[in-house]
Amino acid sequence: MIGISNPKLILFATAFLPQFVNPAAAQAPQFATLVASFSSVECFWYVIYAVGGHSLSHYLVRSSIKRIINRVTGAIFVGFAALLLKTRPT
Repeated sequence: MIGISNPKLILFATAFLPQFVNPAAAQAPQFATLVASFSSVECFWYVIYAVGGHSLSHYLVRSSIKRIINRVTGAIFVGFAALLLKTRPT
């Protein structure tokens, strides 16, 4: 359901999937197979992300880990800000 409302996915599907469809054969079964395989791969990765996030959540509960992550991400954002200050619009 997330992918259906995503315009990038729709553009990807219209640009990528027709390359694998044989115009001489029936197109509906070919598109159904492509969409089913693409959907199953997407669902697989969503499950991987969910399991990974669930396993990481046990570590992120600790305050010491939270502090380290906050400091690292804060330093990254400060570094991005410093890079933005160095650039000048042309």
